[in-house]
Amino acid sequence: MSKKNPSVLIVAPSLRAKGGITSVIKILRQGEQWDRFRCRWLGTYVEKNAFLKMIYFFKAFLLFFFYLPFYDIIHFHVASGPSLIRKAILFRIARLAGKKTIIHMHIGNQIELLGNSKRFRYIMKYADCVIVLSNATAEYIKRTFPTKNNIRVLYNPCKEVQEKKTSWEKYILFAGYLDANKGYRDLLKSFACISNKYEQWKLVFAGKGEIDEGKKLAEVLNIGGKVKFIGWITGKQKNEVFSKASALCLPSYAEGFPMVVLEAWAYGLPVICTPVGGLPDVIRDGENCLVFHPGNIEELSIALERIMADTSLRLNLSKNAIYLSKTRFEPRVICNELKSVYEHMLG
Repeated sequence: MSKKNPSVLIVAPSLRAKGGITSVIKILRQGEQWDRFRCRWLGTYVEKNAFLKMIYFFKAFLLFFFYLPFYDIIHFHVASGPSLIRKAILFRIARLAGKKTIIHMHIGNQIELLGNSKRFRYIMKYADCVIVLSNATAEYIKRTFPTKNNIRVLYNPCKEVQEKKTSWEKYILFAGYLDANKGYRDLLKSFACISNKYEQWKLVFAGKGEIDEGKKLAEVLNIGGKVKFIGWITGKQKNEVFSKASALCLPSYAEGFPMVVLEAWAYGLPVICTPVGGLPDVIRDGENCLVFHPGNIEELSIALERIMADTSLRLNLSKNAIYLSKTRFEPRVICNELKSVYEHMLG
């Protein structure tokens, strides 16, 4: 390996892909370590139809062979399902080429479902370094793979937000993919339990997924006039929606370390969430968020009502959220930690 000009190949979804992994890497590439280690981003996945996905991966496969001789470390960003399959193929090639490898797992409590996967066990066994998003995930890997020593916890960085919160409009925001795992139905049901007491308050859903199903459920619950689905948002629209919301609710059943929570904290948004993935490492109920158990409609209704009824609570949660975003999850902090991982691996 080159001591003078060390280099890292980042293997991850496409720059154009939506989702947490891409958001994380976009922030990481602003850090000092990106230029210092001559990082290159190689996308292996794009959000297209099945045929175009296959073509895109085949192209990435060929580029991987071309780039491999020129890089000292191969840094794989991995989720579950197809992501694990794609990365396991390339991981075997990198290992045969004698490259240093990092497996960066972007899942939390879902990792226990991978315990019997041969691909997962293979990459865990032979990776030179495993990066995870929480202490709980690190402990699981240590129990499952007792001989694995080089396990590092690296939180996702918090996006820097220049906009200042200037107003509080009476709506609760959900941002993310609408599916069963994200618990958006639980949010609709909980809001329906208390909506009659708070006539001016609304729900706003930002994201793709089960939008038609969500609209139908809102009508069945007699809250259709108080629920708005605005689709995927970016840029100025996203800034406006996040800046004006009174809180963000993420009722997920499983997460890695949700970027949407970090973004909400950066905007000074109070957060209502479940204690899943990496969140238990940092969340404190009533201090920097309100916590409820996944699927518990009654607990979520109580949390929503607390946010709606108590202005001082919202202000306190907002203040502590901003503090978290500017300290523990500040991009320079996370980038420096990643730089130390690279330095350690290069000896």
